[in-house]
Amino acid sequence: MKKRLLLGMVILTLLGGVLGSAACGSKDKTNDDTANGDATTLALEVTEPQDEITVNTSTVQVKGVTTADAMVSVKDSLVDVGADGKFSTTVSLEEGPNSIEVVASDSQGNENSQVLTVIYAP
Repeated sequence: MKKRLLLGMVILTLLGGVLGSAACGSKDKTNDDTANGDATTLALEVTEPQDEITVNTSTVQVKGVTTADAMVSVKDSLVDVGADGKFSTTVSLEEGPNSIEVVASDSQGNENSQVLTVIYAP
């Protein structure tokens, strides 16, 4: 997962550098928190499923919201993030407790994660 996430971040950084240099004269750096070195916490809220929930189905829907330009991975798989920052994917479960890690990251190197436990009891 880390390799894919890192590759995506590198691509976004390179693309941002190319696009940013083209518009260099028009960007107002005073409103950019990353320009003055301030670290920003990346928003991440997993809305489904609830942590430590017990389910009787072999799959669970993982839904949440983050910053619109963030990349999200769920259990090491990249997930599409909508223009509104919402994401959704289906995760297969094994019988018993399942750890589900949700990671959001952006091109500035900010990252936030949540780990949920879902218990599958058929």
